[in-house]
This record gives sequence, C-alpha cells and structure tokens, in this order.
Amino acid sequence: MFKMKKTLLMLLCLVGVCSVSKTAYATDYSYLTEKAPEIYTTPSLDSEGKTNITWFSFVSKPEDKTVTLSYEIELAKNQEFTEAQTFTSVSETLELDKTTFGANGGKFYIRIRNSVNITGETPSSAVSPWSEVKEMVFVKINKTNFPGMYKVLQNGGKESTEKGIKKVIYDTNKDGWLDPVEIENVNSLSTKDTYKKKKGKQVLTKAPTISSFKGVEFLTGLDIVSVDRFSGKKADFSNCPAYMVNIKGVTSKQITVIAPNAKMVYVQPEVDTKITKIDLSKCNNAYEILAYGNKGTKTLKLPKNKENLRVLSLSEYGFKSLDLNSYTNLQQLYLYECDMKSVKVNKCKDLRYIYFYFCDNIKSLNLKSNKKLRGADFYETPGLTKSTVKRPKNGKYTWNKGKWWYSTAAYKKDMNKLYNMPAYSQNANDWYGSSVYK
Repeated sequence: MFKMKKTLLMLLCLVGVCSVSKTAYATDYSYLTEKAPEIYTTPSLDSEGKTNITWFSFVSKPEDKTVTLSYEIELAKNQEFTEAQTFTSVSETLELDKTTFGANGGKFYIRIRNSVNITGETPSSAVSPWSEVKEMVFVKINKTNFPGMYKVLQNGGKESTEKGIKKVIYDTNKDGWLDPVEIENVNSLSTKDTYKKKKGKQVLTKAPTISSFKGVEFLTGLDIVSVDRFSGKKADFSNCPAYMVNIKGVTSKQITVIAPNAKMVYVQPEVDTKITKIDLSKCNNAYEILAYGNKGTKTLKLPKNKENLRVLSLSEYGFKSLDLNSYTNLQQLYLYECDMKSVKVNKCKDLRYIYFYFCDNIKSLNLKSNKKLRGADFYETPGLTKSTVKRPKNGKYTWNKGKWWYSTAAYKKDMNKLYNMPAYSQNANDWYGSSVYK
C-alpha cells in the first residue's frame, strides 16, 4: 500500500498536479494533522505537588524514522492564550509541577495540537488544529484567593444529611491547594451551627463566620451555598453556578445578594441584628425567595426581572405597603409579623397559596381576581376576617389553621411542577417543614 501511494504521488508530480509546500509531504502523512487531539484528563495534585495532563491524539506514530510526531501544549490564564506558557511532549501526557501555576494559582485554560516534522530530501512540517480548550483550576487556599472563607476551605465545613450533620472536607489531600478533582467534588459550600448535650443542657457551637464570598468563582462545580454565619455587606455569586444560596446569621445592617444563577435565595439575619435593608434586585433567576427582615426592616428590593419569581416568604418588615402585582407569575406568598397596611396581589392570576401570620395592621385584602387559589390561612391576623377578605368561591379559606395544604396531593403536585428539579423534593421538605417557616 505504501509503495502504491508513493508511485501514485510520483506520477501526479510528473503531470504537474503535485506541488511541494510546507504542509505537503513527499509521502502522505497528512492524516497525522487532520484531527485535533482530545484532552480527557481531570488532573489532581499528588503528594509531591505534581500533576499529569493527558490526551488522546487519534493517530499512531509512523514507523518511518524521518517522521517525528510530537505535541505542542499551551497553558494560559485566558482563552485568548496571550502570554501562554508553552510545552512540548513526545507522548500523550505532560507532567506539571504546581509551581507552574504560580504562588496563588487560579483558573487556567489548556489546549494541545499535533506537530509533525519530516527530515530527509524534502523536509517539511505541519500542525493539527488546536484541541478544544479545557478549563482547569489549581488554586491555593489562602487569604489572597478566599479572603473571607479560606479557613472553612482549609478546615472543612458541615452540612445537613438525613442522618444528621456531617463534616465536609474540601482539601482532601491536605496540601493547601484545590485541584480539579477536589473542585469537581465541591458541590456544597456549607457551615452549620451545632448543638451538643452537656450536663443535660444543649450547648451551641457556632459555625465559622464568613465575611466574603470572593473566590467562589473558582468552585465551578458548586450547587449549594448554605452558611449559618455571615458578616459581610455583599454576597456576590456573579460567576457562581449554585442553584441554591442560603445565607443565615447575617450580622451587618444591610446586605446585597448578587446571585444571577440561583433558583432559590434565602436570607436571614442574626437574631440580634436590626437589619435595615435587603437588596435582592440582582437575583433575577430566583423562583423562590425567603427574605427575612428583623425588628421592622424598612427596605426590601426584589428582583428586577418580574417573570421568574414563584414563591415569596417575608418576615418582620416595617414598610407600610406591599405591591406584588408586577410579579404576575407568583404562586405562593407567605407573610410573617409584617407591619404593612396594604398588600396588592390582585394581578397575580396564578396565585395558589397565601398565608398571613401575626400581621396586625392590615385590615382588608382583595383576592377576588385570584381564581386559582387553592388554600389561604390567616393566623392571628385580626384585621382579616371573613367579611374583610374578598375572595372567589373556589379555594379553601381558613383562620388559625396553619399551612394545612402542605400535606395535600395538590400542593405536592404544584411543587413538583413548579420547580421540575429532582433535588428540590428533598429541599422542599427540609425547608417547608423546618422552624424557618414556622
């Protein structure tokens, strides 16, 4: 076969069809550069701080000793590969030391291509297209990268499970770095207050306080953020993929949460914190918001995008009116110990459930247009009576019964349809059955 190809090539040259250039070989080795390699590794750092990048090139090395197949590798901190580090390898693997990633590490991009050189009477060379770019994170756990949460990442966090609270280790090899394998397994960034019985009494061990979420963008596999202590004024998850953001124990007087990817956003201040402002205007993808004020919080900013919000739970706000008519897809509303005299939901045509709890100042409520209502309860809210609540004939309206609909088949069906997320079924039980909602 090889001799036939060579003879055919010589005949084509004799009739003027063949021309020799930098990428036209005297013998056809173009197959070596037609297809780009594929990077398939998820590298980790070993005990010596080394890692191996591996790939598959789809070709075998030719037996012809005049032909050399090698690989060019570029590593950079941006996808344009400016100021890239360049490496070569003669095999489908490259060993790197963590010093390659600098003192602090960070997010890196890597690409690889085949490189062919032919010596002899007609020397030539060529390269394949670049592989698809692969993103990798090798980041040191320190104050520079994670100023507000490096201790949690170093020492581990705690998260709730069906069997109780378990410890979560992020730096599994205890080398002070997070590598791609470790980051792939960081699905939950979680801290918890814990209680232990000592001499017949429950003793509280407070969770570590997080002051900033700077660096969370390195945790590219994150699904859930759930912390019990937060002292910062801004919780920025702009480049974080987490679908749930739960920030409790807020000790600052104001907080802004920026979570454009989160489906569920929960904020709750520390018991003694008189929080004055909660800004959730940049949580535009949130389906559910639990935003607890404290001691008559005066300012609440809800998402600017009015389309996505379905469930809203508010507590201890001191503003006098609440107009939710622009959130036309709202399905559930819960108000706890709020001082508002007026609540407008008449344009929320999809509203299914509503609950007022210790809302002393409201004297009337118009629900006549909310024809999809399945359940409503007014608990210790004296101004809302059978005569002051205008309501359609459908639905069930109760006084001082609580959220009785949680056990109904209709509610469970609504919840599953609303979120259409397998993880939410458990979360719904955790949250709606917890003391947070009582």
